[in-house]
Amino acid sequence: MKKFRLIFGLATLAFLGLSSNSAFAQGGTTGPLTWQLTGTAPNMTLTIFVTDGGTGEMPFHNMWQAPWYNWHKSINTVVIETGVTTISHAAFFEFEKMTSVTIPAGLTEIGGCAFLKCSALTSITLPTGLIAIGGSAFENCTALMSIIIPNSVTTIECNAFKGCTALTSITIPSNVTTIGWGCHAFPCCTALTSINVESGNNNYASENGILFDKNKNTLICYPGGKIGTYIIPNNVTAIGWAAFEGCTALTLISIPNNVTAIGNTAFEGCTDLTSIDVESSNNNYTSEDGVLFDKNKNTLICYPGGKIGAYVIPNSVTSIEGAAFHSCINLTSITIPNSITNIGGSPFANCTGLTSITNLNSVPANIDFYVFGGVNQSSCTLRVPAGSVKAYKNAAEWKNFNPIVGICSVIVSVNNEEYGTATGDGIYEEHETATVTAAANDGYKFVNWTKNGVEVSTEDEYSFSVTEDLELVANFEEGTGIVETHGCASLQIYPNPVNEQLTIDCGDINKGACPLVEIYDVTGQRVAIVETGRAPSLQSTSPETTINVSHLPSGIYFLKIGNKTVKFVKQ
Repeated sequence: MKKFRLIFGLATLAFLGLSSNSAFAQGGTTGPLTWQLTGTAPNMTLTIFVTDGGTGEMPFHNMWQAPWYNWHKSINTVVIETGVTTISHAAFFEFEKMTSVTIPAGLTEIGGCAFLKCSALTSITLPTGLIAIGGSAFENCTALMSIIIPNSVTTIECNAFKGCTALTSITIPSNVTTIGWGCHAFPCCTALTSINVESGNNNYASENGILFDKNKNTLICYPGGKIGTYIIPNNVTAIGWAAFEGCTALTLISIPNNVTAIGNTAFEGCTDLTSIDVESSNNNYTSEDGVLFDKNKNTLICYPGGKIGAYVIPNSVTSIEGAAFHSCINLTSITIPNSITNIGGSPFANCTGLTSITNLNSVPANIDFYVFGGVNQSSCTLRVPAGSVKAYKNAAEWKNFNPIVGICSVIVSVNNEEYGTATGDGIYEEHETATVTAAANDGYKFVNWTKNGVEVSTEDEYSFSVTEDLELVANFEEGTGIVETHGCASLQIYPNPVNEQLTIDCGDINKGACPLVEIYDVTGQRVAIVETGRAPSLQSTSPETTINVSHLPSGIYFLKIGNKTVKFVKQ
């Protein structure tokens, strides 16, 4: 019996007043094809066939041109009948209720994004004769557990099965000549543990379920479901684009010395990865604390997504690769040195844990919203050089951070590294209290802190409010073997200014409480020392003591006894 089809155009549907919930047939034509909808939402069936028999292609190229798109949330079954030779780009985009699709023999191409986000689709039978599977064709089909690729297929484009998180294994047939065009077909398949290649394939090979080129020189795809550590074989010279993307259970990668090329986004989305190690003999790449750089550490290539906490980018870095920190959700703060003047791509996209960014560059770099896409800028503090706050508040994208605060740098050093150590340097917000600490080594003693040669404190632990960039020097000197006590209740000197004789009023000096008199110049260097009962220039006229300072050049000096210090001027 001859098959009869009842076909309604869109105009006819409108005239009849039929809605998407109608049990009557609805449909129309698109190019050489006819389409029909039957059933009621959300259990509608879409049938597509060639209007006058023979063969025909879907004529549109995006989801908005698909005439059935308005019903995409109501269709659970799609039947494509014999004669239809292609499935167009995004033909069934976001058919989130679809559980079944029938594809006929003779169909040769599935277009890009054809079944993108068909999240209820659990299985699909691809027909013999199919030649090409387009980019992102089955991306984010999260329920798709199995698929058999027919031997007729020669091309599987980039991201064809990206995010198919239920897929556990896949076999590449012998006739496939192309997988991807810049990235492979299987990133972010977090249950995928094995990609197998048929032995007769002349372009690809697999080993332990890992996809390589035929000679196993290029690592194309590491299955996202594999766990633990992976040591890349020594024969590998290149790591392909997105090779490890979405490998959420991978914890460590070891890169051998022969690798000369690493593709973009190679390690993006590896949320458990804590270290990328590079053999020291590699001439192209290096690693430090598990972070991947070029050999000279001028380019930061990848920060492992499993690292937790804060990170300070080394001062040697002048550029950050476009996805270097992408999806590092455990990163809480980042410091960008002033050596980085240009930030492109999306290096910090989806770093959702970022709460603080310190940018030491006084001039805001030109950036777009992709750089910090996914970062909650309204609750992330941006810290910039104190004199540049206004510039950042007026700069595109940077101005979206809240708050934007000024910072100052404190640098500490010692007058002689053999004498002692100093700590407390770093970056401080304006008016924040900084504390610097000096510690003398055995046989030495702390003298004072100086700024530009001028004493600012004699306390070994010195606290102050930061209002500017500054450098502090902790000054130490050799010990004298005399035990210094701190019994001086008061210290006075006169005359001041002085020419020759300086009188010191310290009632405890002849009782052994303050046996040591020291004089320092403005650079912090000691220029004189007098000890009770040992130096003839110290007169014992208690409670006053006179010191001859005529030999000192004119200038400003500091006299110290015990824990007391006073300034005097030598004329």
